[in-house]
Amino acid sequence: MTKIAIKAWAGAAALALVLAGCGGTQVRPGSGAGAADSGNDTVITSRVRTALLKDSDIRGTAIQVEVVDGTVQLSGFVRNAHERERAERLARDVAGVRAVRNDLRLRQDAD
Repeated sequence: MTKIAIKAWAGAAALALVLAGCGGTQVRPGSGAGAADSGNDTVITSRVRTALLKDSDIRGTAIQVEVVDGTVQLSGFVRNAHERERAERLARDVAGVRAVRNDLRLRQDAD
């Protein structure tokens, strides 16, 4: 082979390696869609808690908020069905929320 042919083959091989490297996506543990969302979960949690605390119709301090992969879980006790529904609506309105699991319970006061 001539020097030109060798350079052409080497260039083609290098280009093929570069293109092959760009074409695939390496998946590492903790780097999937869930991991990307887990960074946002903290932000979503903060935004949902803030929305609950700012709302004058509900007692946001009595509601626990957990977020996993964009799914919000609300738990705790509320005074009535309106508070329960309002908390869920506020959580759903937060950007990045994929779903809301409303586990809020009505407080049964023993008066």
